[in-house]
Amino acid sequence: QVVPVPVPGRRSLARKEVKNTLTRYRVLGTARGCALLQLQPKTAFPEQLPVHLALLLCPALGDHKHSSRVGRVLGVPFLLPPEAAPTRTQVLDEELLRRLGLSPQQLRHLPLHIHLQQLVLP
Repeated sequence: QVVPVPVPGRRSLARKEVKNTLTRYRVLGTARGCALLQLQPKTAFPEQLPVHLALLLCPALGDHKHSSRVGRVLGVPFLLPPEAAPTRTQVLDEELLRRLGLSPQQLRHLPLHIHLQQLVLP
């Protein structure tokens, strides 16, 4: 199980309890509470990109696994601890659902929207 840790301790890294990963990102555009990001992983671990997006409080569309870590109070996002955020279908506001042409029942079938643009091999 992958659990995002915003700032891992040196002991955890030394004992290899956590993996040190790096993803560079750039915001290409925003509109009505959504953003198009360009992600550039500098390390390669399973689930790295969805985990990093959750840590940025900006889960990927269709991320039903890690998006539950992002909570909101009065419209302000915050990161929930893993034990307080069981995996569930991603929650989107009604306006975004309407723009996507989806009902809340259809949302659980929405696939993860992370697309490969370029692959650079060393």
